Amino acid sequence: MSSSDHQVQIQLVVIAGAAMLALLVATTLSMYKPRGMTPYGWRKQNEKRIRSHP
Repeated sequence: MSSSDHQVQIQLVVIAGAAMLALLVATTLSMYKPRGMTPYGWRKQNEKRIRSHP
């Protein structure tokens, strides 16, 4: 095994590790939800309430 083959293997492992880390971060962020209603939710709820009452 030559030195360049070894460098390519190391590079592939590093790239695969970075891709796995990116997937884990994306999964963690997609599963996180703040408790209660967000400010956006409050605003939309109030807009609906205002429109439904003449």
